[in-house]
Amino acid sequence: MKNWTLSLRIAFALVAYAMSFILLFYTPIYQNSVHILNSYVKTFIITNVIALVIIGIGYKRILVAVNIISMVFCAPSVLSHSKLVTQVFGLQPTQHFSMHITAFMFLIIVMLLLAARRLERLEKESKQMLSGGACEADVSLIWINSLKVYSAFFALVLLICISLIFLGFIAPHIIVSKQLLIIMVVMGITLIVGSVLFLYGKWVKKQ
Repeated sequence: MKNWTLSLRIAFALVAYAMSFILLFYTPIYQNSVHILNSYVKTFIITNVIALVIIGIGYKRILVAVNIISMVFCAPSVLSHSKLVTQVFGLQPTQHFSMHITAFMFLIIVMLLLAARRLERLEKESKQMLSGGACEADVSLIWINSLKVYSAFFALVLLICISLIFLGFIAPHIIVSKQLLIIMVVMGITLIVGSVLFLYGKWVKKQ
């Protein structure tokens, strides 16, 4: 169990890190750094060396360090699509990725990091139960059930978020009244909150 959960955690963290770096790569901040250093290779090496040093400093909580680095990498790309940020700073940065692609990639990054964190917690809980004298078969059953519930929660949240991204893409092209728009928003929020609370309750009962 430990071997394959460790492999999954590493895979999730690496994919999230790579995707966050891709978001960073196509931002004006990174491209300006390339222009200053006059080299894509130097910029790539320096950026990743700094990230690895920070991760190395936090080696005892390496997953937390990867989470922080990934969010820092994502920040320029995500914030550049914020109307508040652009209005406050008076900037209109050029982005390679559209708002919807950025949102989708950021969503996948967050979900991968959450999944890696959950696997880490499940592994620690399993060790505690085994050290407390619990039967290995019972621990495995509890572990599998917990993983199933979390996977369902993970899949539903992912589906809802993708649906919202898609809705955000088509909404500007749909002509609706304000009343209908308010009803749609209320129904969407109710569905999301209700689904999250329902699945969270199920998950807690499994613990």
